[in-house]
Amino acid sequence: MLGWDRNPLRRRIDRVEAAVVAGLIAAFLISAPVLGAAAGHWSDSAGMREQRAEMAWRLVPATVHGNAQRQIPSGPAGTVWMMARWTAPDGQARRGWISVTPGDAAGGSVRRVHCTNDRGGSAPC
Repeated sequence: MLGWDRNPLRRRIDRVEAAVVAGLIAAFLISAPVLGAAAGHWSDSAGMREQRAEMAWRLVPATVHGNAQRQIPSGPAGTVWMMARWTAPDGQARRGWISVTPGDAAGGSVRRVHCTNDRGGSAPC
């Protein structure tokens, strides 16, 4: 079986092939658990980095410009992108596009925007 017997009709290349197959099986059985553990560690550390980044988020009020009820929903759960302005935690006035739902943003209602703090304490939102 697998070319390890001493059959005189078995060629040398058949024995080499059997050795290569056995080596590949051994390499797979050794490397699969190691690679699985490494992938799990990588996934866990990426999740932890994202959680730490989200812990630095702050909600700040934003005023939406325009009427979102006239817009065609294009985002998840029927949201639309509207121009808004807000004051960042560092006191600077900011403008940008935020995702709002048509019912919440009718007539320029107030929404909240996630602002992130970098290591210097400023809020680049």
